[in-house]
Amino acid sequence: MRLRDYVFASFLGMLPATILVVYLGSLVTSVAELASGLRPDAGPWGHALLAAGFAATVAVTVVITRVAGRALRRSLNGG
Repeated sequence: MRLRDYVFASFLGMLPATILVVYLGSLVTSVAELASGLRPDAGPWGHALLAAGFAATVAVTVVITRVAGRALRRSLNGG
């Protein structure tokens, strides 16, 4: 395997989990600011938007992981 292909595949493979972890980190910051009173309460729509963003991030991470797994299995099986 060429180094270029390895680096590219590694980047694509790690990208979904990286995005999920970064998003979770931003949620923790938002929740901490809300709890300490530094940020005004976003209200029910703001909380719904945060929850929807989290759900979408998890869903995309799962879908991309499954697609990548299928592609890897196909590649390893020769076709």
